[in-house]
Amino acid sequence: MRLATLLCMLLFAGCATEPTTESPSADPEPEAPEVERPNWVENAVLYEVSVRSFTEEGTFQAIIPRLDALKAMSVTTIWLMPIHPVGEAERKGRLGSPYSVRDYRAVDPAFGTLEDFRALVDATHERGMTLILDWIANHTARDHAWTQAHPDWYTQDEAGTIVHPEGTDWTDVADLNYDNPAVHEAMAAAMQYWVETFEVDGFRCDVAGMVPEAFWQETLSQLRTLKPLMLLAEGDDPWLHEAGFDLTYGWNTFHALKDVWDGAPPDSLYAKLEAEQALYPPDALRLRFITNHDETSWDEAAVTMYDGVEGTKAAMAVAATLPGVPLLYNGQEVAAPQRMNLFEDEKIDWALNPELREFYTALLGLSRNSEALRMGSFRPLSAGDDVIAYIREHESERVLVVVNPRASEQEVVLPEAALGTAMQDVFTDAEASTAFALAPYGIRLFRGLAARAD
Repeated sequence: MRLATLLCMLLFAGCATEPTTESPSADPEPEAPEVERPNWVENAVLYEVSVRSFTEEGTFQAIIPRLDALKAMSVTTIWLMPIHPVGEAERKGRLGSPYSVRDYRAVDPAFGTLEDFRALVDATHERGMTLILDWIANHTARDHAWTQAHPDWYTQDEAGTIVHPEGTDWTDVADLNYDNPAVHEAMAAAMQYWVETFEVDGFRCDVAGMVPEAFWQETLSQLRTLKPLMLLAEGDDPWLHEAGFDLTYGWNTFHALKDVWDGAPPDSLYAKLEAEQALYPPDALRLRFITNHDETSWDEAAVTMYDGVEGTKAAMAVAATLPGVPLLYNGQEVAAPQRMNLFEDEKIDWALNPELREFYTALLGLSRNSEALRMGSFRPLSAGDDVIAYIREHESERVLVVVNPRASEQEVVLPEAALGTAMQDVFTDAEASTAFALAPYGIRLFRGLAARAD
């Protein structure tokens, strides 16, 4: 789900009072302590899990035995799509949208119990991994208890009827009205509950730009006092970083990659990244992906969008080596071909394309362990009209990325200065050279030292 921005205000749980005017002699209220972003956020590799589809059982418990394989693939953070009970009123599809939340403090009984969820969080932490929840602050299900107990918490039309979010076709949900401070307090308290009670490690916040900025500023600041967290906004407005989010969606590079695969020149990708640097704060992290639950449900599976298995690998090789944090959507690592409808529980055939796991393990391992990719500079190269090429570099480490986004062989000619010292292909151990032929959707990821030998 996605849309653009609204602005308003918020107060955190236990602090939702009407504004007052203090006397000049009153002591100033202490500010919340500044909390630094934990290193694991910047170094993360995210993996998005649809509990409905990830296993045959579709439960929390069934995910636990799969965690070791995800860790082996260098995944560090599990993002669970919404786990709450789904609304029944005006439900879409057979199972309804997981983004139609009926109770913020409960789990969908189809997934298990709260104790089952706790077991999943504990198992994730035991493996040195983290887990974040998908959170929907903009709206609730139409049969959420608040619609009856507190109808004034919702946006209403002139007749007093609760409405769905303006400008959308989300008729199965009810739009929350953040003009009411009680909404701020209740929503913030619900988020706090999952951090304090279950030790979740953060939130991916759905349509974050449709929720008032001041709500996020106050709530996220207070949540960070509880423990180190990852806070990911579904949105790409720069103000979301000022509001307290670590990560925003890299839709710019997602769409640029699709355009390049459709024939646009690679320079168009570089232009998007250059524009991004001017728009966002220097410490802003961007989520890099070639698909996610929205794209797979409403558009096509990645294997279709990028012209087959090899094309998908090439696109992900770019996404995972751009500045930012890479995301893998469940089923992507076996090139699952189906559009996974959000309102159903379509299962993933994990027997497909077993050789792809080796590719993703090598790629994500590089992303995870390379300082040049995690924090290095980005420098595009001219290597051919239809070749994506750039250098990522930090201190003495250099990674040279060369990818063919075309279904035909491309001749690569690199500038001599592109080569560092002892640079070898991550996949083949072949030594880097300045001229070579690159097969259709071919990939070369050379890693070595930044300085050339004399």
